[in-house]
Formats: sequence, C-alpha cells, structure tokens
Amino acid sequence: MSSIKEGFDRKGFVTISYPKDLRASVLRLANAWKNWCSLPQEKKSMFPYSDGVGYQYQDEPGATRDIKEVFHFTGEKEPWLRDRARDAKSLIAQDLIADSRGVLESLFPMILAYNKGIEEEYGLSGLADEVRASKDRIFIRAIHYFPGKKPGETLAAHHIDKSGQTEHLYEDLPGVEGLGFDGVWRPIPTWQDEMVAFPSLQMQLRSGGKITALCHRVVATNESGENGRYAIVAFTELAKTPKYDKAHIGRLQDLPAGFNYGMDPGEFRKYFA
Repeated sequence: MSSIKEGFDRKGFVTISYPKDLRASVLRLANAWKNWCSLPQEKKSMFPYSDGVGYQYQDEPGATRDIKEVFHFTGEKEPWLRDRARDAKSLIAQDLIADSRGVLESLFPMILAYNKGIEEEYGLSGLADEVRASKDRIFIRAIHYFPGKKPGETLAAHHIDKSGQTEHLYEDLPGVEGLGFDGVWRPIPTWQDEMVAFPSLQMQLRSGGKITALCHRVVATNESGENGRYAIVAFTELAKTPKYDKAHIGRLQDLPAGFNYGMDPGEFRKYFA
C-alpha cells in the first residue's frame, strides 16, 4: 500500500491488498448472501431491521432512493441475529450470520493496521485505540441492487457514509464512482486481490478537516442494469467521535454532492449531534 495521505489527497481512497484468509471469508459471505436473496420474502421478513442490524427491503420511490435489499451485521447485535436464525430454523440465515462474523474477524487486523497508518501520517493521536474499541460496532453490510436500470442510470444515489471509514470488500460487477475534488465523477476500480478503503464523515470531523470524506455513487452497467448487482462493504464507526445528525439535517443523499469538500471545520461540526 502506498502512502495513505497521498491516496486520500489525490484520489480520495486507497487500495489495500487482500490476505488470502480475508478474501476467502468475503467470498463465503458473498455466496451466503446470494443464497439468502433467493429465499421467499416471508422468510426474510423474520429478520426485520432493528437497531441497526437485520434485513431491509427498500423500494420507496424517489430520485435519491435506492431500490435494493440489504442485510446488516455487527458483533454487538450478533446474539439477537443468532436467536432470530434459530427461531426461523433457517440454515441459510445461520450461514449468513456466521460468515459475517468470519469477515469481521479476518478484516479487523487490516482495519487496525490501516488506522495505525492514518494515525501516524496525520498525527491523529489515539485513533487506532478508538477503532480498537469500536470492533463490535463495525457494520458488515451485504447489498443486492435489483435489476431494471438502463446503463448509466443510478443504482445508489450520491452520498457520503456516516461512519469513520468504508471498506469496499466485494462487488460482482463494477459501477462505483467517486467524486473527485475537481468535481469530476470517476470509476473506483476494484480487483479480486484488493479492497478499496475511503474516509467517511466521522473521519473528516476527527481529523479537523485534514482528511476529506469521499462522496460516491453506484451507476448501472449493461450487466447490472439487466441482472442486478451484489456488493459487500464494511463501515468502521469511531466510538468516541460524534455522529452525523440525521434527525435534524436529513438524509445525506438529499444534500448536494460533495457538500463537505473544502468546508470550514467549524461549519462542518454543525452537521454532528
């Protein structure tokens, strides 16, 4: 991995090589997620989204609304998810939960090393310890975007993630784009042997504006527009850093693309509870 600061300043993200165990864990989870998506809707509804975890089917109309289904896992809420899987007598659900835990365990050493690098390059004392304390709050999110879009149409509206950082772990088809600091949308490439990591809103706040949270979106290709698209991401929350104040400011998808780019740190602080 090259300099984190160089990657953040030039592209808004860095790429990090996968160790074999993490890649294997991610592929197992991707397979479990695809199996889950083939289940009848009534079975999926036994895992309702609650307190940040579980299953969501999202089909609300609107220009900034994504048509998709998602599953969220955290170590903190794993016992609740396991109880639901047991009550539903669903081996597929049990695999989905177990494989999400497997990804978390394989991923966390990389997250910790990555944040130690950020701490050193930016002088953010205590960042790695804050991430260490956040392990069981890391969200593993599996996403299925439904088919029915024309090439170039939006699958996921532009937004900035609320956590400290995002680790983009898997996609079966391309389509993620980042908004450059020059205002140009560019593809974010992903490869079989690497993941993409980029800063989110908490990190911009935590760094006093030294690091800029990346605005990104997902657009349809010929294949994903016709067949849908699967992805797996992780969101690393910073346990001791304030959170984005969605209750008073609203959905991030409804804010202008790149609203945070070049924003004064004092003004930026107003976006947090």
